[in-house]
Amino acid sequence: MTYLTPVALPVILAVTKELAYFSIMASSDVRPPELERPVLPQPLVMYKRNPFENDFGEWHQVWCTTNPDGEFALCATHGWWDETQKTRRCDGPVLDALYHSAESVIAAFHKRINNLEKDGFTYKLQNVFDPATGVYAPRIVP
Repeated sequence: MTYLTPVALPVILAVTKELAYFSIMASSDVRPPELERPVLPQPLVMYKRNPFENDFGEWHQVWCTTNPDGEFALCATHGWWDETQKTRRCDGPVLDALYHSAESVIAAFHKRINNLEKDGFTYKLQNVFDPATGVYAPRIVP
């Protein structure tokens, strides 16, 4: 015979109230303004050569972020193979510029990507969700 553990009434009421709150939130598409955030592009790593065929190559990673003051930032990292030292080198993350709107940082992101493409960085690598495995995996994107 299985016995249930007694639970205090205030605990039951608190859980019921929480479930009701989340079910109301789930049934509506309206989010409180303090939770609204713009969707920024995913980080993108660009290579001159196919990274799946060449272990060592020059690359640039570009991404957008926000700071606590609400400004948007365009950031970048640059890496390469140092033939003399026989090791990988990388400039630490660099804050390229600050922007006051999501639209302006997204425009700067795409301008930076276009400039890198003109410089020969034609292979774009992004982490893409793979539903078959349930994990994010690096993929070359168009």
